[in-house]
Amino acid sequence: MVQLTTAILVAAAVAPAFSAPTPFEQEAAGGADFIFIPERPPPVNPWEDEMCAQIHRHREVGKRKTIVIVAEGAHDSELNPIRAEYIKDVLTERLGLDTRVTTLGHTQRGGRPCAFDRIFPTLQGINAVEALMEAAPGTPTYMIGIQENKITRVPLVDAVEMTRAVGKAIKEHDFDKALELRGTEFQEMLQTFQALSSFPEESSTLPEKKVMLFCSN
Repeated sequence: MVQLTTAILVAAAVAPAFSAPTPFEQEAAGGADFIFIPERPPPVNPWEDEMCAQIHRHREVGKRKTIVIVAEGAHDSELNPIRAEYIKDVLTERLGLDTRVTTLGHTQRGGRPCAFDRIFPTLQGINAVEALMEAAPGTPTYMIGIQENKITRVPLVDAVEMTRAVGKAIKEHDFDKALELRGTEFQEMLQTFQALSSFPEESSTLPEKKVMLFCSN
């Protein structure tokens, strides 16, 4: 058996405070070994040691590919920028991985849409038309977004202020506040990722008698 030693380094943009992450982003984050986001920088310095240790642990239990996601504006706890190219060098030099950087641009937007991608934008479009029809002199400009899987109508000024507040909290090293401003869905997705990627080594596999197989047509 040939052991693959490939790592994919994904440079992705940050979603606005009131927008919903696409299913592609959720799937990518769920399969990633390590992520870098501005709202929750690596708690350990040097972070390179923590990242390499986690990736090595995943490889030890049989994972044959490595995915690291780097959000736009990623930095360490001292606000020093974290670049995708630097991470590539770290993975190559320390772990011997053939690492490649992929920037999500048209690749992210050009895939085949799933049900989520079709239904929610349609509902947002309907809501936008309704907002136009209901508008009166003095009505604020709205941003049609998604919160907790519900279409929301937020004044554009408030949405911009919220996004700026996230940036301000990050500059002040108040990362807990930055996460809070991002909303509950953002926090829940982060917690889910941490639970999936940071499993204890001793619980990585089940005894053979406790393994269950599912078969379907």
